[in-house]
Amino acid sequence: MSKTLIIDSATAKKIIKELERLENLKTNLLILLPEAVIPYGSKLWWEKEVLKGELVIKKGKFKTYTSSKDLISDLHQGI
Repeated sequence: MSKTLIIDSATAKKIIKELERLENLKTNLLILLPEAVIPYGSKLWWEKEVLKGELVIKKGKFKTYTSSKDLISDLHQGI
């Protein structure tokens, strides 16, 4: 069963702004939460992992590989 609701554009903008604020709050909380309290493999765990990956990329702490041979070599070394 679907329901329809009609709202004016000002109300819609307020709702969207509030959703964006909540999303930013969620992101900040995920960064602060220790990994031990987030269930492994859960949606929140994956979101935290993505945030951590984005921070690594922003800091430039990654290596680009031009060949699979170099990548496999580093994987075997644990780099």
